[in-house]
Amino acid sequence: MALGIATITRGTDGPTSAPTDAQPVANTRDLRLKNALMPLLQYVREGQPRDALKQLSDPSGATVDPAGMSALRRDALVAVANIEHLDDTATTKRARHSVSAATALYAEAAGLAEDASRDGDGARRSALAVLGGRVLQYADALFDQARRTDAQRVTDVSAIRLDPPQPVPDIGPESAGTVPDALVPAQRRSAVGRARKCLRRRPESGAQDCPAGPVLAMTAASALRQEGARSEQATSDELAFRIWAEAEQLRDVLAHRGTAPADQDRPRRLRELARMILETSGGR
Repeated sequence: MALGIATITRGTDGPTSAPTDAQPVANTRDLRLKNALMPLLQYVREGQPRDALKQLSDPSGATVDPAGMSALRRDALVAVANIEHLDDTATTKRARHSVSAATALYAEAAGLAEDASRDGDGARRSALAVLGGRVLQYADALFDQARRTDAQRVTDVSAIRLDPPQPVPDIGPESAGTVPDALVPAQRRSAVGRARKCLRRRPESGAQDCPAGPVLAMTAASALRQEGARSEQATSDELAFRIWAEAEQLRDVLAHRGTAPADQDRPRRLRELARMILETSGGR
């Protein structure tokens, strides 16, 4: 996603009128939103996690400064906290939720780059980096959804220029290669309904109809993509399923990492983010 800082100028021709009662309120509201969004936008615009993950995806031995990725992750978490302090007077609840989830995903991607940069095994480092690159693309898609649902506020108040919103990327864990290319409508409804129920359950419940691994999540995401007309709810649900699949894939990667340092709680956080996205979108 290409970004560039735009300069907002206000005309000075003609007499200056006294501000109305609504103007100070609007200015305060806009300033609050801008202050909350700018850490995220700066984080995305600089592109450092994206570049680092691309470099680390080469198993030949690329090097990236772990401390730099850790600092970017902390900055993204600060942005999450800023966004959570906003209310409905600043932006719509749905847009605020999408931006918050996107920022949390940016933070997790930077954490994956940090973990990958500390890993001495080329194959594991590459696996973490490739997974992190996909997480970044989902974050972009969530941020684009916020722009669609509250376009004027999220874009204009933030003083940025953005490329047109992109669709949800058709990507996912390679181990989910058993996802069928075409599903009949009854199969689509069954896969999506089952995935919604499973994602809402806690992993420790051990439900027999919720197998471990990313296949069910990716099957549901594929089914939603085949539905044709796309609602914002369908977009949210597809993203939730794809992020859930990444959480399951990451759990498998970390299980074979040996003693290499890594954030073992990240799969749980990614799954929780997926569940929150699903529930906030109204999927049932």
